[in-house]
Amino acid sequence: MTKAKVLKKRLLEAHTIAARFITGKEYQAIFNFIRVSIRDDKVILCGMDGRLYIERTIDPDGVKVISNEGQTDVLVPPDTFKKVISSDPSNELVLEIANNALTIIGKGKFTLHGNIDVDDYWDLKDSPTTIEVPWETLRRGLERASHFVSDYNDRFATYGARIKISGGKLSITSTDLSAVVEGVADCGVDAELDVIIPAVGIEALSSIAEKIVLTLDEGLLRYETGLIRGDVTTLVGEYPRVEPLLDSIEPQATATLCVQDLLDSSRRIQLLGEPSTPIVYTVGDDKLEIKTKDASKGSASIALECKTVGRFKATVNPLYVINFLRNVLESRKKQVHFSLSKTLSNNVMPITMVVENDSMNYRYLAMPQESSCI
Repeated sequence: MTKAKVLKKRLLEAHTIAARFITGKEYQAIFNFIRVSIRDDKVILCGMDGRLYIERTIDPDGVKVISNEGQTDVLVPPDTFKKVISSDPSNELVLEIANNALTIIGKGKFTLHGNIDVDDYWDLKDSPTTIEVPWETLRRGLERASHFVSDYNDRFATYGARIKISGGKLSITSTDLSAVVEGVADCGVDAELDVIIPAVGIEALSSIAEKIVLTLDEGLLRYETGLIRGDVTTLVGEYPRVEPLLDSIEPQATATLCVQDLLDSSRRIQLLGEPSTPIVYTVGDDKLEIKTKDASKGSASIALECKTVGRFKATVNPLYVINFLRNVLESRKKQVHFSLSKTLSNNVMPITMVVENDSMNYRYLAMPQESSCI
Protein backbone atom coordinates (compact mmCIF):
# COMPACT_ATOMS: atom_id res chain seq x y z
CA MET A 1 0.00 0.00 0.00
CA THR A 2 1.12 3.53 -0.76
CA LYS A 3 -0.23 6.22 1.51
CA ALA A 4 0.01 10.01 1.77
CA LYS A 5 -1.55 12.86 3.72
CA VAL A 6 -2.53 15.81 1.51
CA LEU A 7 -3.99 19.25 2.14
CA LYS A 8 -7.48 19.36 0.64
CA LYS A 9 -6.86 22.78 -0.91
CA ARG A 10 -3.72 21.60 -2.72
CA LEU A 11 -5.46 18.46 -3.94
CA LEU A 12 -8.30 20.48 -5.49
CA GLU A 13 -5.82 22.87 -7.14
CA ALA A 14 -4.06 19.94 -8.80
CA HIS A 15 -7.37 18.37 -9.83
CA THR A 16 -8.42 21.58 -11.61
CA ILE A 17 -5.33 21.44 -13.85
CA ALA A 18 -5.41 17.69 -14.48
CA ALA A 19 -9.14 17.39 -15.18
CA ARG A 20 -9.99 20.48 -17.19
CA PHE A 21 -9.11 18.97 -20.59
CA ILE A 22 -10.49 15.46 -20.15
CA THR A 23 -14.10 16.00 -19.09
CA GLY A 24 -15.54 17.45 -22.31
CA LYS A 25 -18.25 15.56 -24.15
CA GLU A 26 -16.12 15.28 -27.29
CA TYR A 27 -13.54 13.05 -25.63
CA GLN A 28 -13.49 9.27 -25.65
CA ALA A 29 -14.78 7.69 -22.43
CA ILE A 30 -11.76 5.38 -22.14
CA PHE A 31 -9.59 8.40 -21.40
CA ASN A 32 -12.00 10.06 -18.97
CA PHE A 33 -9.97 9.26 -15.88
CA ILE A 34 -7.45 10.91 -13.63
CA ARG A 35 -4.36 8.98 -12.65
CA VAL A 36 -3.50 9.47 -8.99
CA SER A 37 0.11 8.59 -8.21
CA ILE A 38 2.10 8.41 -4.98
CA ARG A 39 5.73 8.16 -6.01
CA ASP A 40 8.75 8.78 -3.80
CA ASP A 41 7.83 11.91 -1.84
CA LYS A 42 5.31 13.23 -4.39
CA VAL A 43 1.59 13.03 -5.09
CA ILE A 44 0.83 13.59 -8.79
CA LEU A 45 -2.47 13.94 -10.68
CA CYS A 46 -2.48 13.31 -14.44
CA GLY A 47 -5.14 13.89 -17.10
CA MET A 48 -5.23 12.75 -20.73
CA ASP A 49 -7.67 12.83 -23.64
CA GLY A 50 -5.68 11.11 -26.39
CA ARG A 51 -4.25 14.36 -27.76
CA LEU A 52 -3.10 16.03 -24.59
CA TYR A 53 -1.32 14.75 -21.50
CA ILE A 54 -1.07 17.06 -18.50
CA GLU A 55 0.57 16.24 -15.20
CA ARG A 56 0.31 18.31 -12.01
CA THR A 57 2.50 17.61 -9.00
CA ILE A 58 0.91 18.74 -5.73
CA ASP A 59 2.87 21.47 -3.95
CA PRO A 60 5.40 19.81 -1.62
CA ASP A 61 4.27 21.92 1.35
CA GLY A 62 0.87 20.22 1.14
CA VAL A 63 2.04 16.60 1.04
CA LYS A 64 3.42 14.08 3.50
CA VAL A 65 4.07 10.59 2.13
CA ILE A 66 3.48 8.03 4.90
CA SER A 67 4.13 4.79 3.02
CA ASN A 68 5.63 4.15 -0.40
CA GLU A 69 5.53 0.39 -0.85
CA GLY A 70 3.24 -1.42 -3.28
CA GLN A 71 0.98 -0.07 -6.01
CA THR A 72 1.83 3.56 -6.84
CA ASP A 73 -0.88 4.50 -9.39
CA VAL A 74 -4.63 4.18 -9.85
CA LEU A 75 -7.17 5.55 -12.33
CA VAL A 76 -10.35 7.14 -10.97
CA PRO A 77 -13.27 9.11 -12.50
CA PRO A 78 -12.43 12.84 -12.22
CA ASP A 79 -15.93 14.04 -11.35
CA THR A 80 -16.52 11.51 -8.56
CA PHE A 81 -13.02 12.11 -7.22
CA LYS A 82 -13.65 15.87 -7.02
CA LYS A 83 -17.10 15.47 -5.41
CA VAL A 84 -15.73 13.24 -2.66
CA ILE A 85 -12.88 15.66 -1.92
CA SER A 86 -15.00 18.82 -2.08
CA SER A 87 -17.74 17.47 0.18
CA ASP A 88 -15.35 16.44 2.95
CA PRO A 89 -15.13 19.12 5.70
CA SER A 90 -11.59 18.08 6.68
CA ASN A 91 -8.63 20.31 5.77
CA GLU A 92 -6.38 17.27 5.35
CA LEU A 93 -7.16 14.00 3.62
CA VAL A 94 -5.35 10.67 3.54
CA LEU A 95 -4.97 8.89 0.19
CA GLU A 96 -4.33 5.16 0.06
CA ILE A 97 -3.61 3.19 -3.13
CA ALA A 98 -3.95 -0.61 -3.01
CA ASN A 99 -5.62 -3.41 -4.97
CA ASN A 100 -6.35 -1.11 -7.96
CA ALA A 101 -8.42 1.23 -5.77
CA LEU A 102 -8.05 4.66 -4.19
CA THR A 103 -9.29 5.17 -0.64
CA ILE A 104 -9.90 8.74 0.54
CA ILE A 105 -10.02 9.16 4.33
CA GLY A 106 -11.20 12.32 6.02
CA LYS A 107 -14.56 12.76 7.68
CA GLY A 108 -15.48 9.29 6.47
CA LYS A 109 -13.87 6.75 4.19
CA PHE A 110 -14.54 6.46 0.45
CA THR A 111 -13.05 3.85 -1.86
CA LEU A 112 -13.00 4.42 -5.65
CA HIS A 113 -12.18 1.37 -7.77
CA GLY A 114 -9.92 1.67 -10.78
CA ASN A 115 -11.76 0.88 -14.01
CA ILE A 116 -8.95 0.06 -16.45
CA ASP A 117 -5.40 -1.19 -16.17
CA VAL A 118 -3.21 1.71 -15.15
CA ASP A 119 -0.39 0.30 -17.29
CA ASP A 120 -2.42 1.23 -20.39
CA TYR A 121 -2.31 4.89 -19.40
CA TRP A 122 0.11 7.21 -21.14
CA ASP A 123 3.20 7.94 -19.05
CA LEU A 124 5.45 10.93 -19.50
CA LYS A 125 9.01 9.95 -20.32
CA ASP A 126 11.92 12.19 -19.54
CA SER A 127 13.52 13.88 -22.55
CA PRO A 128 16.33 16.38 -22.97
CA THR A 129 15.48 20.05 -22.67
CA THR A 130 15.89 21.90 -25.95
CA ILE A 131 14.20 25.30 -25.75
CA GLU A 132 13.50 27.53 -22.78
CA VAL A 133 10.93 30.14 -23.77
CA PRO A 134 9.99 33.40 -22.00
CA TRP A 135 6.61 32.20 -20.80
CA GLU A 136 4.69 35.46 -20.61
CA THR A 137 5.50 36.18 -24.25
CA LEU A 138 4.37 32.72 -25.38
CA ARG A 139 1.22 32.79 -23.24
CA ARG A 140 0.08 36.18 -24.49
CA GLY A 141 0.80 35.22 -28.06
CA LEU A 142 -1.22 32.01 -27.81
CA GLU A 143 -4.15 33.71 -26.12
CA ARG A 144 -4.33 36.70 -28.41
CA ALA A 145 -3.29 35.21 -31.73
CA SER A 146 -5.52 32.17 -31.42
CA HIS A 147 -8.69 32.65 -29.41
CA PHE A 148 -10.29 35.19 -31.69
CA VAL A 149 -10.93 32.63 -34.43
CA SER A 150 -12.00 29.77 -32.19
CA ASP A 151 -14.77 31.94 -30.75
CA TYR A 152 -16.92 31.72 -33.84
CA ASN A 153 -15.50 29.22 -36.30
CA ASP A 154 -15.07 25.52 -35.48
CA ARG A 155 -12.73 25.07 -38.43
CA PHE A 156 -10.03 26.52 -36.18
CA ALA A 157 -9.77 23.12 -34.49
CA THR A 158 -8.50 21.69 -37.79
CA TYR A 159 -5.70 24.18 -38.29
CA GLY A 160 -4.64 24.95 -34.74
CA ALA A 161 -1.78 27.39 -34.37
CA ARG A 162 1.74 27.44 -35.70
CA ILE A 163 4.53 28.20 -33.21
CA LYS A 164 7.82 29.14 -34.80
CA ILE A 165 11.08 30.16 -33.17
CA SER A 166 13.86 31.33 -35.47
CA GLY A 167 16.55 34.00 -35.39
CA GLY A 168 15.75 34.98 -31.82
CA LYS A 169 12.10 35.71 -32.64
CA LEU A 170 8.92 33.89 -31.61
CA SER A 171 6.00 33.97 -34.04
CA ILE A 172 2.53 32.52 -33.51
CA THR A 173 0.18 32.25 -36.47
CA SER A 174 -3.43 31.11 -36.61
CA THR A 175 -6.10 31.04 -39.30
CA ASP A 176 -9.55 29.74 -40.08
CA LEU A 177 -9.00 30.53 -43.79
CA SER A 178 -11.30 33.54 -43.46
CA ALA A 179 -8.91 35.53 -41.31
CA VAL A 180 -5.21 35.34 -40.47
CA VAL A 181 -3.36 36.69 -37.43
CA GLU A 182 0.33 36.67 -36.59
CA GLY A 183 2.06 37.76 -33.41
CA VAL A 184 5.82 38.32 -33.42
CA ALA A 185 8.11 39.08 -30.47
CA ASP A 186 11.79 38.99 -29.58
CA CYS A 187 12.38 35.96 -27.37
CA GLY A 188 16.17 35.84 -27.08
CA VAL A 189 16.20 32.10 -27.77
CA ASP A 190 19.04 30.75 -29.89
CA ALA A 191 17.19 27.70 -31.22
CA GLU A 192 14.85 26.59 -34.01
CA LEU A 193 11.30 25.29 -33.60
CA ASP A 194 8.43 24.99 -36.09
CA VAL A 195 5.37 23.09 -34.89
CA ILE A 196 1.58 23.07 -35.29
CA ILE A 197 -0.52 22.42 -32.19
CA PRO A 198 -4.30 21.77 -32.00
CA ALA A 199 -6.80 24.00 -30.21
CA VAL A 200 -6.81 21.81 -27.09
CA GLY A 201 -3.03 22.22 -26.88
CA ILE A 202 -3.38 25.98 -27.09
CA GLU A 203 -5.80 25.91 -24.17
CA ALA A 204 -3.38 23.78 -22.16
CA LEU A 205 -0.36 25.98 -22.76
CA SER A 206 -2.33 29.18 -22.22
CA SER A 207 -3.40 27.99 -18.77
CA ILE A 208 0.13 27.71 -17.41
CA ALA A 209 2.11 30.46 -15.70
CA GLU A 210 5.83 31.02 -15.10
CA LYS A 211 8.72 30.01 -17.37
CA ILE A 212 8.21 27.17 -19.83
CA VAL A 213 10.50 24.63 -21.46
CA LEU A 214 9.51 23.17 -24.85
CA THR A 215 10.84 19.96 -26.38
CA LEU A 216 9.85 18.49 -29.74
CA ASP A 217 10.07 14.71 -29.56
CA GLU A 218 8.53 12.18 -31.99
CA GLY A 219 5.44 14.19 -32.87
CA LEU A 220 4.89 15.51 -29.34
CA LEU A 221 5.44 19.01 -28.08
CA ARG A 222 6.55 18.52 -24.51
CA TYR A 223 6.13 21.37 -22.05
CA GLU A 224 7.30 21.81 -18.49
CA THR A 225 7.04 24.65 -15.99
CA GLY A 226 7.20 24.47 -12.24
CA LEU A 227 4.91 21.72 -10.96
CA ILE A 228 3.18 21.19 -14.34
CA ARG A 229 4.39 19.23 -17.33
CA GLY A 230 2.83 17.36 -20.21
CA ASP A 231 2.65 16.51 -23.90
CA VAL A 232 0.63 17.95 -26.77
CA THR A 233 0.21 15.80 -29.88
CA THR A 234 1.26 17.97 -32.80
CA LEU A 235 -0.62 18.19 -36.09
CA VAL A 236 1.02 16.53 -39.06
CA GLY A 237 1.20 18.25 -42.43
CA GLU A 238 1.92 21.66 -43.86
CA TYR A 239 0.25 24.66 -42.30
CA PRO A 240 -1.87 26.77 -44.69
CA ARG A 241 0.47 29.13 -46.56
CA VAL A 242 -0.69 32.37 -44.97
CA GLU A 243 2.70 34.09 -44.65
CA PRO A 244 2.60 35.35 -48.27
CA LEU A 245 -0.74 37.01 -47.52
CA LEU A 246 0.66 38.77 -44.47
CA ASP A 247 3.85 39.73 -46.27
CA SER A 248 1.82 41.21 -49.12
CA ILE A 249 0.04 43.70 -46.84
CA GLU A 250 0.34 47.02 -48.67
CA PRO A 251 -2.10 49.61 -47.33
CA GLN A 252 -3.96 51.63 -49.96
CA ALA A 253 -5.77 53.72 -47.34
CA THR A 254 -5.43 53.78 -43.56
CA ALA A 255 -7.04 55.12 -40.40
CA THR A 256 -4.85 55.32 -37.30
CA LEU A 257 -6.72 55.48 -33.99
CA CYS A 258 -6.88 54.07 -30.47
CA VAL A 259 -7.56 50.33 -30.25
CA GLN A 260 -10.12 50.90 -27.51
CA ASP A 261 -12.06 53.49 -29.55
CA LEU A 262 -12.39 51.18 -32.55
CA LEU A 263 -13.29 48.22 -30.34
CA ASP A 264 -15.95 50.03 -28.30
CA SER A 265 -17.57 51.68 -31.34
CA SER A 266 -17.72 48.41 -33.29
CA ARG A 267 -19.38 46.71 -30.31
CA ARG A 268 -22.00 49.46 -30.02
CA ILE A 269 -22.96 49.31 -33.71
CA GLN A 270 -23.12 45.50 -33.41
CA LEU A 271 -25.95 45.86 -30.85
CA LEU A 272 -28.58 46.43 -33.57
CA GLY A 273 -28.09 43.06 -35.23
CA GLU A 274 -26.79 39.55 -34.75
CA PRO A 275 -23.14 39.29 -33.65
CA SER A 276 -22.02 38.57 -37.23
CA THR A 277 -24.36 41.03 -39.03
CA PRO A 278 -22.09 43.05 -41.36
CA ILE A 279 -21.37 46.68 -40.60
CA VAL A 280 -19.81 49.36 -42.80
CA TYR A 281 -16.51 51.15 -42.15
CA THR A 282 -15.80 54.32 -44.13
CA VAL A 283 -12.42 56.06 -43.88
CA GLY A 284 -11.45 59.50 -45.15
CA ASP A 285 -10.97 63.19 -44.30
CA ASP A 286 -9.48 62.40 -40.85
CA LYS A 287 -12.57 60.46 -39.84
CA LEU A 288 -13.67 56.84 -39.49
CA GLU A 289 -17.43 56.31 -39.71
CA ILE A 290 -18.98 53.04 -38.55
CA LYS A 291 -22.62 52.35 -39.36
CA THR A 292 -25.17 49.59 -39.78
CA LYS A 293 -25.66 48.06 -43.21
CA ASP A 294 -29.07 46.49 -42.62
CA ALA A 295 -31.62 49.01 -41.28
CA SER A 296 -34.40 46.43 -40.72
CA LYS A 297 -33.86 46.56 -36.94
CA GLY A 298 -32.88 50.21 -36.82
CA SER A 299 -29.90 52.28 -37.88
CA ALA A 300 -26.86 53.66 -36.10
CA SER A 301 -23.64 55.44 -36.94
CA ILE A 302 -20.58 56.59 -35.00
CA ALA A 303 -17.90 58.95 -36.33
CA LEU A 304 -14.40 58.82 -34.85
CA GLU A 305 -11.81 61.52 -35.41
CA CYS A 306 -8.50 60.02 -36.41
CA LYS A 307 -5.52 60.39 -38.70
CA THR A 308 -6.28 59.07 -42.20
CA VAL A 309 -4.34 58.50 -45.40
CA GLY A 310 -6.50 57.95 -48.48
CA ARG A 311 -10.15 56.87 -48.47
CA PHE A 312 -11.88 53.50 -48.40
CA LYS A 313 -15.17 51.77 -47.65
CA ALA A 314 -15.55 48.16 -46.44
CA THR A 315 -18.47 45.98 -45.36
CA VAL A 316 -17.17 43.62 -42.69
CA ASN A 317 -18.34 40.94 -40.27
CA PRO A 318 -17.76 42.86 -37.00
CA LEU A 319 -16.52 39.71 -35.26
CA TYR A 320 -13.39 39.91 -37.39
CA VAL A 321 -12.64 43.32 -35.93
CA ILE A 322 -13.90 42.84 -32.37
CA ASN A 323 -12.38 39.44 -31.60
CA PHE A 324 -8.97 40.54 -32.82
CA LEU A 325 -8.87 43.88 -31.01
CA ARG A 326 -10.14 42.59 -27.67
CA ASN A 327 -7.36 39.99 -27.57
CA VAL A 328 -4.43 42.25 -28.47
CA LEU A 329 -5.33 45.12 -26.19
CA GLU A 330 -2.59 45.93 -23.67
CA SER A 331 -3.33 49.59 -23.20
CA ARG A 332 -6.34 51.78 -23.91
CA LYS A 333 -4.00 54.19 -25.70
CA LYS A 334 -2.36 51.70 -28.07
CA GLN A 335 -2.80 52.60 -31.72
CA VAL A 336 -4.21 50.37 -34.46
CA HIS A 337 -3.52 50.95 -38.12
CA PHE A 338 -6.84 49.98 -39.75
CA SER A 339 -6.30 49.67 -43.50
CA LEU A 340 -7.57 48.46 -46.83
CA SER A 341 -4.74 46.58 -48.49
CA LYS A 342 -3.91 46.01 -52.14
CA THR A 343 -6.04 43.67 -54.24
CA LEU A 344 -5.40 39.93 -53.92
CA SER A 345 -5.59 37.42 -56.75
CA ASN A 346 -9.38 37.08 -56.35
CA ASN A 347 -9.84 40.85 -56.83
CA VAL A 348 -10.87 41.34 -53.21
CA MET A 349 -9.16 44.04 -51.17
CA PRO A 350 -8.70 42.69 -47.61
CA ILE A 351 -8.88 44.74 -44.46
CA THR A 352 -5.73 44.67 -42.34
CA MET A 353 -4.92 45.75 -38.82
CA VAL A 354 -1.49 46.27 -37.28
CA VAL A 355 -0.99 46.75 -33.53
CA GLU A 356 2.42 47.32 -31.96
CA ASN A 357 2.53 46.32 -28.30
CA ASP A 358 5.37 46.29 -25.80
CA SER A 359 5.43 42.48 -25.63
CA MET A 360 4.33 41.41 -29.10
CA ASN A 361 3.46 43.02 -32.44
CA TYR A 362 0.45 41.77 -34.41
CA ARG A 363 -0.54 41.70 -38.06
CA TYR A 364 -4.05 40.73 -39.04
CA LEU A 365 -5.83 40.19 -42.35
CA ALA A 366 -9.50 39.38 -43.00
CA MET A 367 -11.73 39.23 -46.06
CA PRO A 368 -14.62 41.74 -46.12
CA GLN A 369 -17.89 41.18 -47.96
CA GLU A 370 -17.31 44.30 -50.03
CA SER A 371 -14.45 46.78 -50.20
CA SER A 372 -13.20 49.60 -52.39
CA CYS A 373 -11.10 52.73 -52.37
CA ILE A 374 -13.27 55.84 -52.78
